[in-house]
Amino acid sequence: MIQLIKRARNLGMKKVRQALNEFSHAWEKMKKIYGKTRFLSYPESYVKDRYFHLASQSENLSWMIKVEMQYHNLVRDWLEANGS
Repeated sequence: MIQLIKRARNLGMKKVRQALNEFSHAWEKMKKIYGKTRFLSYPESYVKDRYFHLASQSENLSWMIKVEMQYHNLVRDWLEANGS
């Protein structure tokens, strides 16, 4: 019974890691495609606006997934701490 639980746990952790990796690959593809139609960095003369908004304060597309990346870091830390 314990072996079955351990296998199920390991399989679940493996699926979580796969989902995190799939997200990273999808994000890289999206940046590549988005970069063909949008400027991905500010020009030298760009002056940031006075409002704090993630989109205007970030020089790249990372503002779009800031929350997801924080969550992913927590999940990766948990996976490492729990033997995965």
